[in-house]
Amino acid sequence: MSSARTVLRALKDSTHALHRRAEQYVRILDHDATVEDYARYLRAMYGFHAPIEAALAGDPALEAA
Repeated sequence: MSSARTVLRALKDSTHALHRRAEQYVRILDHDATVEDYARYLRAMYGFHAPIEAALAGDPALEAA
């Protein structure tokens, strides 16, 4: 297994419980979810991910990976 896959697997395994907990509150896959529910979710996730991605984008080691 490649180094990147090993890291991704470790990240997935270590955050599994957090994902399960979040899924209790983020109900975008429920049968009664609406387009607005999904749009709200995307806006919230963008607000979380955009600054992190911007910070990580400048890291040469991550760029190489």
